[in-house]
Amino acid sequence: MDSDKTATADGEKDRNFVTALARGLDVLRAFRRNELELTNTDLAERTGLPKPTVSRLTYTLCQLGYLVQDGQSGNYRLGAGVLRLGYGVLAGMDISDRASQNPQGSAKWRKLIYHQCIG
Repeated sequence: MDSDKTATADGEKDRNFVTALARGLDVLRAFRRNELELTNTDLAERTGLPKPTVSRLTYTLCQLGYLVQDGQSGNYRLGAGVLRLGYGVLAGMDISDRASQNPQGSAKWRKLIYHQCIG
């Protein structure tokens, strides 16, 4: 997915780019609308990452609350940690003022927020 953006504009390796973080975010972005759970194989296929790498990333993301693993199936779903990230974005937006100024626009804002948070 996006974790291969490690080069600068002049083609050199970007020393500030953290590939492991980018890969973890790729795993989170692998979830699509209306999909509640994904398997390790699904995540590996969607991200292009090796299954052992995905296993380590999903373990870490579970420990941090960004993913939740189903005890029976072993599948993963997004956790509350993802919502906390989205809340930070939403908290910085002055949606109530914009909605009260333009009631017709409030539906557009809800749709925009939904797509920003969900996909």
